[in-house]
Amino acid sequence: MQVGYFVRALVELSPGKHLVGAGSYISFNEWCKIFSKVNSVHCVFERMSDRDYFESMGPIFGLELGDMFKYFNKFGYDGSDPSVLYPWDLDTSVKYTTMEQFMQGEDWSSIL
Repeated sequence: MQVGYFVRALVELSPGKHLVGAGSYISFNEWCKIFSKVNSVHCVFERMSDRDYFESMGPIFGLELGDMFKYFNKFGYDGSDPSVLYPWDLDTSVKYTTMEQFMQGEDWSSIL
């Protein structure tokens, strides 16, 4: 039976540790920089108010997205939990895809 790279790493971790299945840990500005480079376009991350989220995405998704960004700003993506590990923190090698590799493999023509 073949087990995914992240699942295997998670199973091998000591109890009480949590593994984030991520290939990059970057800011939204860094995401835009990579997107710009990969697609030869200009991309900028702009903060929005709760009202902007509500008006552009509706009462459910807009509020949820606004709350998510507030959480990231206050606690960080992983909640600043010291038990959280990323693949590059492990003693063992875990195969993962970086955001740049992911973006290079996608067809963005429908949104460009």
